[in-house]
Amino acid sequence: MTTSRTPLSFEELASATTLSPYQIAYFQGRTRNRVHEAVLEAFRERVERDALTRAELARRLGRRPEQVTRWLASPGNWTLDTVSDLLLALGYELEITARPLARPQSAEPAARAPVPAARPAVLSRQRRTRRAGRAALRA
Repeated sequence: MTTSRTPLSFEELASATTLSPYQIAYFQGRTRNRVHEAVLEAFRERVERDALTRAELARRLGRRPEQVTRWLASPGNWTLDTVSDLLLALGYELEITARPLARPQSAEPAARAPVPAARPAVLSRQRRTRRAGRAALRA
């Protein structure tokens, strides 16, 4: 007996009259991970550029260093205010873009849209995140 969920497909989402709790939870987690990754990337850049420490970030926010360490350790259930505060203290601002869910790629190379240029490190992290998500869905 199989107990794992099958990966979400575009057709499944497009044809659903009501989204299942599984579908909703999957996309909530995916969004949390993307926001967390954006904040971590901003923190990494500040660490490399200005040698910023977590303790210094905590002082800028008026928080204890342990709180900042917990925030940076995992996506958790951040509020938009938490995201805004972290980015402001890092000297960044969040840019948000909503786009339609991607349809499966066509088998014909000519029908595929061009892939935007991305930094290799970011692209590989995104691939690892997707692979880990797919593996978790299969488990």
